[in-house]
Amino acid sequence: VQGFMIPESLRKKLDSWGPSLLRRVASRRRSWLQEHLRGCGVSVSLFPSREQLVVGTDCSGAEAPIWSLRSMGIPYTHAFSCDISPAVRNFIAACSPPVGPVFPDMIQRDRQSIPAHSVYVCGFPCKPFSLLRRHSTKLMREPAAKPFFEVIKVISQHLPAVAILENVVGIRSVMSFVVSHFVKIRWYYVLAMPINSEDLGEPVRRPRYYFVLIRRDVAVVRDRTQLADFVKAMLAAARVPRADTIVDRMLPASHPAVQDFCAKSRQKTKRRQNNQPAGSPKWVKHNSNFMHARGLSPQVSLQGGCGVAGLNLPRTQTAWNLLTRAHGSPDLVADVSQNVHRAAVCVDGSAPTITPGGIVAVKKAGRVLVPVEKLLVHNFPLHKMSIPQGILDKELEDLGGNTMHLSSVSLALFCLLYTSDAADE
Repeated sequence: VQGFMIPESLRKKLDSWGPSLLRRVASRRRSWLQEHLRGCGVSVSLFPSREQLVVGTDCSGAEAPIWSLRSMGIPYTHAFSCDISPAVRNFIAACSPPVGPVFPDMIQRDRQSIPAHSVYVCGFPCKPFSLLRRHSTKLMREPAAKPFFEVIKVISQHLPAVAILENVVGIRSVMSFVVSHFVKIRWYYVLAMPINSEDLGEPVRRPRYYFVLIRRDVAVVRDRTQLADFVKAMLAAARVPRADTIVDRMLPASHPAVQDFCAKSRQKTKRRQNNQPAGSPKWVKHNSNFMHARGLSPQVSLQGGCGVAGLNLPRTQTAWNLLTRAHGSPDLVADVSQNVHRAAVCVDGSAPTITPGGIVAVKKAGRVLVPVEKLLVHNFPLHKMSIPQGILDKELEDLGGNTMHLSSVSLALFCLLYTSDAADE
């Protein structure tokens, strides 16, 4: 589908956030450099020779860094991508193809075949560090941690001017280990930046750590303490109050993608109900404990469902009914993919962190987020994207649940590019 159909109001939001963020950060950059480096002969232009930006990505997914640069109107060359999923590679080929290769496996490839690049971005797998698995993970001994060690090798061999590595906040459990490996490369200043899309005025939470690596010979600010202060100033400049709710970023109920998803959901529910095993499911006990802890009555009626399209199973319906009773807010938004005691809940109109398998119910909308909206709420300009017609809902959910938020990765890019002469190379 060339140019996914979305309302005009959404188009305006998706077309305007990038220039707005760029203006705020660029203005603060100029004033900070003029204040701290006056008389040092340092350029304070926006991007020196910015047409020289050459970007490569690993664990590329929906290519958030590339769409961030497009949204900002920053010229670049997209050198290469890499993703282990064939569906994701098809998505990249349709929506944001690089001029170079799309590698199928970053671990198996020959690192010498990686094209030259000045900016390297990778959101390496978060599974070993997810808080949902904090009692069972083996951390850096997990097979899913192998890409992290490959990232170190790629940076060490190619020495890009700047690099951005993104992961979940659960990586704090191995923070010293991670940072020490970046520092051992020796060529870089290393900073760990906590960025949450909600702090940037977005109606969806996505707290992440962005590790920014700035090669020492291209850094405009050569003192690490000053560098940290510089980045802190730009983070502060980017923060704005949230103006929208998640409903403002969703598709209308009449949209074909919404209608199609709800119809498929009803059919899937019938199949599951017909194959449901006998016996009391485990979630009943969790619900009972939840009700007891909050002083709720022991009966929650399922008659008539729960008033939220897309929640058609007893477990998710009951979880939603319990949450609406426990939280009286009309702005309730909750991910009911987990049992009720582990549900991620927001009561201010924003959405909790989107996950690949998340079932995010929105009270005011009267339905769950559909798969393509998991990309939309992260600021992907669907009206400018050629989404492959054969892509499955599950594949869209994975893309939207695994992506960086475009506003967040844009800010990380700003902090790197504004702190370096990388584009001069």
